[in-house]
Amino acid sequence: MLLCWNVGWFNCDRDDVRRLGPKEMYLHLQRYHACNGIGSAFVHSIPLFAVLRFMVGFWPDRSDAVALHFRHGIGWASKRTAVGNMIYFFYNGFQMLFFLIAYFERDWRILILAVTVPAILLFPFWKLIPESPRWLVAHDRLDEAQSVIEAFGGKKNKPLNSEVLRALLEDVRRDQLQRERQAKKYTPIDLFRPPKMRKWTAIMCYQWYEIFL
Repeated sequence: MLLCWNVGWFNCDRDDVRRLGPKEMYLHLQRYHACNGIGSAFVHSIPLFAVLRFMVGFWPDRSDAVALHFRHGIGWASKRTAVGNMIYFFYNGFQMLFFLIAYFERDWRILILAVTVPAILLFPFWKLIPESPRWLVAHDRLDEAQSVIEAFGGKKNKPLNSEVLRALLEDVRRDQLQRERQAKKYTPIDLFRPPKMRKWTAIMCYQWYEIFL
């Protein structure tokens, strides 16, 4: 489980997130999690159960990586850290609730369903969740990005000027295109090239290994 958890993080392809968008990618991951998790609660074959739980292990870090894109795309730039950490109030709260559920429910099949079925509750409300304005602008969908931002309203009860917002989005897109032309290409190997980066990579890998262990 530890192995596939870490592989899941590195397997979260940025190109997929950029192509589908954080919202759509997160929906696919929730479907993946629900199908494998619920399926593992009903199978009676030990090898098949092991395969399904192995597949479930790919989900958490992939989902967390996509959620990180999504949170940063919607949150205020000045409050990005707070927005990024907000989800862990729910995550840690459910972790404490899980111990309580496990104490009262000793049937492992019911326990798997109890922690998997809530993922399905997201689907009926999916249309109410906005797409990341950052991703929309990056894909030249400025009209949709403007609609999402305008839905949040102005600041401190002040009306939002649509013309000023449109000009700002166009400036942001032009700046993105200029940065993309000048940007360097990086790979995971670059994490081990500079001595300082190599040291921090080793420390972080060991830290997460200890956490998951």
